[in-house]
Amino acid sequence: MADVEIILDSITDNGCRLTTFRINFWKILLAELNTHRALSRCSASSRAVPAKVMRDRVINNPFIPIYWGQNQKGMQADKELPEDKIAQAIEIWLEAAKCAAHYHTELEIIGVHKQVCNRLLEPWLTSQVIVSGTEWRNFFRLRDHKDAQPEFQVRAAEMHRLYKESTPQYLAPGEYHLPFIRDEEQGYPLYTKLRVSASRCARSSYFKGGSEYSQVDEDMELFGRLSGDPPHVSPTEHQAEALKTRERCGNFVGWRQFRKDIPNESGGDYFDPSQTLLTKPTPADGEGMHDLIVQHDLPLFRERYPEKIDIIDRIEEDLLARKKFGLEKYGTILKADNGRCPFLDAYHEALDAIAYLKQGELIAPLESKLEVRYLKEIQIAAAMRLRTLVKEVHHV
Repeated sequence: MADVEIILDSITDNGCRLTTFRINFWKILLAELNTHRALSRCSASSRAVPAKVMRDRVINNPFIPIYWGQNQKGMQADKELPEDKIAQAIEIWLEAAKCAAHYHTELEIIGVHKQVCNRLLEPWLTSQVIVSGTEWRNFFRLRDHKDAQPEFQVRAAEMHRLYKESTPQYLAPGEYHLPFIRDEEQGYPLYTKLRVSASRCARSSYFKGGSEYSQVDEDMELFGRLSGDPPHVSPTEHQAEALKTRERCGNFVGWRQFRKDIPNESGGDYFDPSQTLLTKPTPADGEGMHDLIVQHDLPLFRERYPEKIDIIDRIEEDLLARKKFGLEKYGTILKADNGRCPFLDAYHEALDAIAYLKQGELIAPLESKLEVRYLKEIQIAAAMRLRTLVKEVHHV
């Protein structure tokens, strides 16, 4: 695997270019990379790798700095040590790695968890990072520069070269930048491809480079774990929909991140379940919900209420009319895997129904008020149950 490679490079009508890199560099430099807030990142975690695996990496292939600067004032070392001093420095550096590995073993023996003992090894480790962004100029100006940390500058220079040489694929507005989706997987529903791509970006934290080899069902299962409580949504920042305008969405310009289509993606501080999500429905495979109701649910009601067939027929007509309305408005009909939360949508509709029925209760003739009040109470009961489901799904 190359130390730097472009995983996917895309551009759309608004001129905004979205590029996803995979880089392998000194783990200590992650702190510097993380200062670039315009970029989205998934990096290998010391907490996710077994202690012995990490220790073997340090023993068999420790990271060695490429530039041994002489001590002086300031952040940069203008001059490098003489060759004999460099040899001594490398010897001391490798001896320190052996000592760290020894004490790492001691901590493991007494039962210390890897999230603690693995930290001892980080100065001698490299890290695999997935990085995506639409604004790279400042990054290249700072990191592909003589004053940058030499180990970072080497990687940034290679990234800069690849960026200038790459010809991005064209994506029309509404199409998606999907890192790690293979050619033979393009036929999967967008719902699936978004989640698979996010899971494969997340796999960078396992040090295995497993994103090329994982299967769709494995990745869908992993996404289910990522979506748990609390959710881990940073891997969903690398997939994005091409926009018509150069509007900012998250830390991208001209592209809407998949993360922004996930309810409660910020963790709940500002999530308001009374507000409709902006996520638009996405096309999916399978039959539409309106058709399924007409085929399977309404026939049962016709058998149960033969005296109400006329009303049920009108409901069927209205359902199909709503299907047509939705197709014209959203460009797709309502299907199961449409990227939205059905419980949240139903909750919003129930809130509106409660308000409308309260209005009806106030203006209905006296002989109808009791029935309208009963319908309102049914809607309140439904809203109570739906609100519970929303809490279970979105943890708010």
